[in-house]
Amino acid sequence: MQFLYHDNDLAVIVKPVGLDSESAVPAAIREALGGECFTVHRLDLNVGGVMVYARTKAAAAALSRAIQEGTMVKEYVARVKGTPEENGDWTDLLWKDARKNKVFVVGRERGGVKKARLEYARLESDGESSLVRIRLHTGRSHQIRVQFASRGFPLLGDHKYGARDKHTAPMLFSCCLTFPWREQTLRFEQLPDWAMLAEGRLAHISAMESAFDQARAALAVHQLDAPEFPRLAAYMDSGDWLRDYTADEQGRIPRGMKRGVLSQDGLYDLICEWEAAQRGD
Repeated sequence: MQFLYHDNDLAVIVKPVGLDSESAVPAAIREALGGECFTVHRLDLNVGGVMVYARTKAAAAALSRAIQEGTMVKEYVARVKGTPEENGDWTDLLWKDARKNKVFVVGRERGGVKKARLEYARLESDGESSLVRIRLHTGRSHQIRVQFASRGFPLLGDHKYGARDKHTAPMLFSCCLTFPWREQTLRFEQLPDWAMLAEGRLAHISAMESAFDQARAALAVHQLDAPEFPRLAAYMDSGDWLRDYTADEQGRIPRGMKRGVLSQDGLYDLICEWEAAQRGD
């Protein structure tokens, strides 16, 4: 189990799939850090991701208040079957069959029915499946899984709600928690490997990074015919740069990877300087 942060009041961890968030995780935190540990929110057994635990009763009360007031923002990534619309804001009525441990979307309010809302953005799609990032506004049981499945987009690996693929657990991950804490805002983010960019895209960014460094060196010695300049200009103009920049903003490029070519002004400024030097400005 990975710790992202801990102090006397809080422990922020990445829960592995298969570890119970209400018993096994607090036990592991107590063993690692000592003292008390209080659960303030939950993840399904077969879902992993970022969670925060309180290490004092006062911290537990503060975190619970943030959840109740909606100031703790929970974000997830999921890979779903098919291609949903680019963006969505869904509100449904959910009812849980406790005997089957299964949740259903229903058409009217009745005993035990709860309103559920989420927003999502589609990050990419290959036609067969799509990667989506979700902001959860309500924390209902199986909410993300049910709301997507009810619209024909079950999560890959979620055989309980209609998936028929080879994955053994739902491709769902709690990727980001943001919450107020002592007059500041804390944010913790982590992505699973399956939400990172594909190797081909990462290799292309690395190639552009190398060309970027070579072009800067060529510009410094006024070598204006270096082949890296038109290559980088084509990269910027094609829209690939914006796509890669957006992926970086979404945290989908490994943290240790160089990405100076994706700096907001770096590539644009370099091309402008090259064009000005060609004109003799």
